[in-house]
Amino acid sequence: MPKGSKQLLAAMNEALSEELASTIQYLWHHIQARGILSAAIADMFKQIAMVEMKHAERIAERIDLLGGRPTTAPDAISPGAHGDVARMLRENLRAEEKAVAMYRQLVQMARDENDPVSRVIFEEILGETEEHAHELSKLLADVGDAERGRGRRKKRSKLIDALTIAVSDELAAIIQYQWHHVMARGIASPAILDMFEGNSMDEMRHAYAFAERIDLLGGDLTVEIHPIRVGGTLQKMIRDDLAGEHRAIEMYKGYVKLAEQENDPVTRRLFEGALANEEGHANTLESLLEK
Repeated sequence: MPKGSKQLLAAMNEALSEELASTIQYLWHHIQARGILSAAIADMFKQIAMVEMKHAERIAERIDLLGGRPTTAPDAISPGAHGDVARMLRENLRAEEKAVAMYRQLVQMARDENDPVSRVIFEEILGETEEHAHELSKLLADVGDAERGRGRRKKRSKLIDALTIAVSDELAAIIQYQWHHVMARGIASPAILDMFEGNSMDEMRHAYAFAERIDLLGGDLTVEIHPIRVGGTLQKMIRDDLAGEHRAIEMYKGYVKLAEQENDPVTRRLFEGALANEEGHANTLESLLEK
């Protein structure tokens, strides 16, 4: 059975205490919410409470597996205010921002202790916590606290630029694969046609995930479609697609390193996922050219 250090177990118990408090606070705010917009916001509070409970469960299970004793004591809970939805949103946003910083530290601690299982858990929770903070920030603007909502958005220009380039590259790949799916009818097997269409759908998922991340990081999505190569023989289509995949692979390798340097494990995991997917596409295309 693996063992965690006293420092890591203590930090994990602090996180567990925070998640227990967040669960209770969101449920209490769900009950208290009143007024215009409150129905949707109250529902969101309840949904986030369920997510926070799952976080607490995952952390407690990991503490137990590492030989620690999970705490049952929640951290301090904000009582909220009946009908003051903006105040509830601000209190929850502060808690989520505190949690974001905490999970970034936990990711680094797990990395330093060579504990990849805990690191992945913390990275996944970090991503969901950032999403919660982003949702709360936007809702604050909706209820008239626009200055607070905008002010808490975080800028990472290098990563936003990288994500923007990635979106442009993925959009070009979507179009190119779709055109090849259409143009190859009659000259390609059903399996190859399905591959073109499937790859196009994969690229669409990448583009959507990157666009969401740009919005969460506070950037504006500006898109310039990269050059598209279509037409010719089936072999040329496959070669052109393979060349695009090779470019994407090298691009994502660089972006994984950039996200690591920027200490953004959530964006890093997005790039790593896209990289693995593009490598799979390239392997399939290479095998087709060898036949």
